[in-house]
Amino acid sequence: MRVAVTGAAGYLGRALVAALDDVVAIDLRPPPAADGVRPVTRDVRDPELAAELEGADALVHLAYVVLGRGANAQSVNVEGSRNVFEAAARAGVGTIVHASSAAAYGCAPDNPVPLSEDAPLRPLPAFYYPQTKVAVERVLDAFEAAHPQVRVARLRPIAVLGPGAPAFLGGRAFVTLSDFDPLMQFVALGDFVELVKRVLSEPVGGAFNVGGPEPVRASTVARLMGVRSARAPHRVLRAAARVGAALRLPGTMHPGWVDMARYPIVVSTERAERELGWRASSDSAEVLRRFGAHLKEAA
Repeated sequence: MRVAVTGAAGYLGRALVAALDDVVAIDLRPPPAADGVRPVTRDVRDPELAAELEGADALVHLAYVVLGRGANAQSVNVEGSRNVFEAAARAGVGTIVHASSAAAYGCAPDNPVPLSEDAPLRPLPAFYYPQTKVAVERVLDAFEAAHPQVRVARLRPIAVLGPGAPAFLGGRAFVTLSDFDPLMQFVALGDFVELVKRVLSEPVGGAFNVGGPEPVRASTVARLMGVRSARAPHRVLRAAARVGAALRLPGTMHPGWVDMARYPIVVSTERAERELGWRASSDSAEVLRRFGAHLKEAA
């Protein structure tokens, strides 16, 4: 099976490309050519993208702006995704696997624990990351109606950790809110890649949650990772994030990320277990321990 992967040079993309045999690796900075890998330098908004997808059996769409500004995120995440899906249809690609996010469920105080795939998508709080994740899912709704011959699967992972994962403050400390202590869920990078491979090989469609069992409290994450714990009230961290974002200081984050740290987003993976035989190999605590060990080795 030939698989085209957008965002191939990103954290998730590099791991997936390495696990596949015949890949068209698409990115603005694609990985180096290797056995079975054809690197392609292309923007997902490029109207000529279909030419690069000719001959591909499946497309895994990973390209996404995570840390950016709203206008750029709308252009790349939503319009870029729309262009990728339409290019795949024109090229005759039979399967699309899109990496959405559990953030599409929204971070709200009334979130059930756990969330199943039929839970409503509520882009809360109101900032670009969950908003564009939901917007792309709506684009896929329309795409599926217009192209019933294309099998479409949507993955909604929680935090995926492994070698190369971005780490705030360089992984030296983990920042949490002192006035909130929600459950947090993590999944290992290798488990995410394995689920993608199973979706590619099985005739399934629809949404699949991706997460590890046994979520942990936010206040325990730093200890499990073996890093320093930094805690402050929500209002203080949010104010700092607003100032940093306004001044475009390096290492700062959008205030929406602080808002999302208040309430749990914990997903059920029963559907993946039932229909794909997939089960995370490590619980959330073990994923954090291994990631912390990796950060120490990298340092």
